[in-house]
Amino acid sequence: MIEKQMPYKYKVYEIIKKGIIDGTYQAGVELNERTLSETLGVSRTPIREAIQMLEHDGWVVLETYKGAVIRSFDHKYLSDLMKVRTALEVSAVEDAAKHITEEYLKEIRRLFEVQRQAVEETNVPVYQFIQMDREFHLAIYKLSENKTLISLLDNLNDMICVAGMRALTSDVRRQETLAEHKEVLNALEEGDPQKAIQAMRYHMEKTTENIQQHADISQ
Repeated sequence: MIEKQMPYKYKVYEIIKKGIIDGTYQAGVELNERTLSETLGVSRTPIREAIQMLEHDGWVVLETYKGAVIRSFDHKYLSDLMKVRTALEVSAVEDAAKHITEEYLKEIRRLFEVQRQAVEETNVPVYQFIQMDREFHLAIYKLSENKTLISLLDNLNDMICVAGMRALTSDVRRQETLAEHKEVLNALEEGDPQKAIQAMRYHMEKTTENIQQHADISQ
């Protein structure tokens, strides 16, 4: 049961989206309004509204005779997502390099150090490591001072997290990610937008390759 706080549709939206990310709701599964209503303890109206929001944001698709179905995050769809993410990440880091301050650098260095320690420990759960990764990137987004970019990347990264749950299980990839983040950090420390762009573009290329190699979650 969920707490009955207004507006219900946003609560339902977040619960279903979290379920998609953690695998509770598998690709191809139909979202039944009656079942969800009974499970979550709310009427079918906010369930229907939440499903419409999920469809709008790309989490579900509407199929004839079946209704709302969890989207299959196949290689083509993930590739399309990563192309958009790459463009936004590059834009964010370019602006960040222009706006960098010592205060922000201190925070980004701290986040990098947290991730470095996680790589050394090797037993950090994948979801926790992904959260560390997102915090590093989020610090860069905030430096860009572009609220629209931040909003777009938030939803994109939620989707890509579904693939990342498998793609970042490898200790080797975690080490590579750390090295790539170090290059981004170096560029920010130098306040060099072009170097930051190059470092982030390389990081996104390697991330895309890894997702395509390890994540086939359409089954």
